[in-house]
Amino acid sequence: MPTVDITTLFFVLMLVGLSISLMLAIVGKGVDNNLLIWSAAYACQGIGFMLIFLRGVIPDSLSIWFGNVLVACMFTLLAVGLLNFLHQRMNPLLVWSPIFLVALAFFVFFDQLSGRIIAGGLIFFFQVLILLWITIYHRAQLVGRGKMILAACFAFSIPISLTRPIATILDFGKIESFNSAGPLQAYTFLAIAVVSILTALALVLMQKEQAEEAINSIARRDDLTGLPNRRKLYERISELTTNRKISEFGAVVMMDLDNFKVLNDSYGHAAGDNLLKLVAERLLTCVGETDMVARLGGDEFVVLLPALGADVDVAMNKAESVAQKIQATLAEPYPLTIIDSVRNAEFTITHLSTGTLGVKVFSHPGQGREVLLRDADHAMYAAKHKQRGTIEFAPMSA
Repeated sequence: MPTVDITTLFFVLMLVGLSISLMLAIVGKGVDNNLLIWSAAYACQGIGFMLIFLRGVIPDSLSIWFGNVLVACMFTLLAVGLLNFLHQRMNPLLVWSPIFLVALAFFVFFDQLSGRIIAGGLIFFFQVLILLWITIYHRAQLVGRGKMILAACFAFSIPISLTRPIATILDFGKIESFNSAGPLQAYTFLAIAVVSILTALALVLMQKEQAEEAINSIARRDDLTGLPNRRKLYERISELTTNRKISEFGAVVMMDLDNFKVLNDSYGHAAGDNLLKLVAERLLTCVGETDMVARLGGDEFVVLLPALGADVDVAMNKAESVAQKIQATLAEPYPLTIIDSVRNAEFTITHLSTGTLGVKVFSHPGQGREVLLRDADHAMYAAKHKQRGTIEFAPMSA
């Protein structure tokens, strides 16, 4: 079995921590504060292991006590950065108290190596559990592979943190000093070095994947209303019409607002924008969790009903029911605040605007996206031709 010099491993751990800290600081400066927090965490690790590495050269109070306090700070800062990244909060006592516990334990067991190993290992084990819990509990907020690698690193850190305390309690693999030779010490600290590197890579990957997801989300979101835009709607319809595992009916409800141009011409585009925001809010109250409300542009909206059942008559009735609910909701008065820039004053008006709807019921897999939207659009204009504020169904395809 190859042997590894423990003192050299501590030197490696110091270099790993400081190198990762520098890398995260360079990448995160002016871009992402979370990377800077994680940079501080790895700085604590690097400096902490440097102080332990200098045992006998510097005072023991710095090497033994402060070095391990900094290692505890590393775990805490990792948790703080992760919570900040997730926009979550956690009981500060759980996050910060391990630092004070390590400070107290290493003061009490300052002259007792076995006591320090057991107390420190158990506290570090608790900190790793917190990190693992944060990652797993909030996994739905994270995208991509970074979160899986991170969770694996924290899970693997659990046995690493317990190896030396258990060995000390069972008097297995005698540890007489921090740099005692032997496979137990060697492979424990080697594992720490590997996990430190993988954790840093996972953090950077997770941040990158989350940023890409945010960009993709913005590209598929309407700026004014926050609804999915045309691109997102097209993608969703294409998914439905090409999925051969689904054998039920859906519907596309296309609509535009009546009297919208009159509002814009009379009170300006700001009033029109306010109306569109209110319309978006009302449409969301008319649909279920699996449905989609999208804005095509201007005053045109589309409601996608993907799951209306396997019976065509039932699907038609459900689509009509939703369309009538939308029509009734849109017809309710809109209180709009108007800003008069000339008089530097604002006042409120009550605006009335109905919606004209065209409905296309479809089966998926079935017709393509362009055909469905075209048929719904034709039905909407047919309804306008008859009477504004009404509903028209496109004929079912043969």
